[in-house]
Amino acid sequence: MSVFLPRTPDEIAASWPAELDHFSASGSKMAVRCPEQWRQHYVLGLTEPPDSARLWGRADHHAIERNYLHKLDTYEDLPVGDVAELFAVNFDEEVSEAGGPREIKWKHVPVSDDRKAAAWTKDQGVKLVTMYREEVTPYFQPTQVEQEFSFDLPFLPVPVVGRIDLIVTDTSAFGPTPVKPGEQPARRIQDRKTSGSPPRKINPDWAWQAAVYQLVEELPFEWHFSVKPKEGKRKQIPKIVWGSNDFVQLPPTRAKTIRALEMVVASIGHYMTVYGPDQPWPPHGKYNPIWNGSACDYCGFRPTCFWW
Repeated sequence: MSVFLPRTPDEIAASWPAELDHFSASGSKMAVRCPEQWRQHYVLGLTEPPDSARLWGRADHHAIERNYLHKLDTYEDLPVGDVAELFAVNFDEEVSEAGGPREIKWKHVPVSDDRKAAAWTKDQGVKLVTMYREEVTPYFQPTQVEQEFSFDLPFLPVPVVGRIDLIVTDTSAFGPTPVKPGEQPARRIQDRKTSGSPPRKINPDWAWQAAVYQLVEELPFEWHFSVKPKEGKRKQIPKIVWGSNDFVQLPPTRAKTIRALEMVVASIGHYMTVYGPDQPWPPHGKYNPIWNGSACDYCGFRPTCFWW
């Protein structure tokens, strides 16, 4: 058997897309999920058409982030009405910046008219962000909000950058005791997802992105879910899913995460070398048995994707 010689740093740099001066943690999640989607977004610089799920998620993130920024120093949540208003105002701004209701793909909305769809989506989003503020935020005290990070790895010619949305403390296992100034309970990273149905397990790409964040902060990673209402034979009411150990990931072994990150970077270099920037890359979102096409349901590039 011939002796294997690993690629030199110069060879790695030569295969990396020249336009990219960093590798984002959120982008690495996309690269794992579907290299072709990553090529479209990061290599070609294309943006996915706006859809209601992204607008909803960004408005929800904005409202809860503002609440926790306020609580960071005051140890008090914003009034419920203020958080609801933050969501509503930001959602309207997102719709306007996207070009208005007609330019948005409205998903899982029980009305067909674009303006009515926008109004229905905003109304349901206000209900869910209100529920989250009432049911969840009183039990957590933020210690860091929107923490930016950057680190270098020897096999990557650009830094890995990202932002950890929220690190919190609680005084008991999801108990009702408010956190008081001066207390130092255990910390954890927290993330929220808006979902069309109650989740059954941690998605592989969520776990991957969490593992990259856990290279920076070796803390448990916990997911909360705002479950949207669903119309149909089995009408589903909005609800908040949180507090389950099924949605907590402990920090994995650092060596394994770094090795996996190296493999993701190597695969990008391989695709750049073999296919170049202008030919389609492998469609893991469609053919990988883990996803079985489900990842493509949430991809805005699907209408023009070579593989579809």
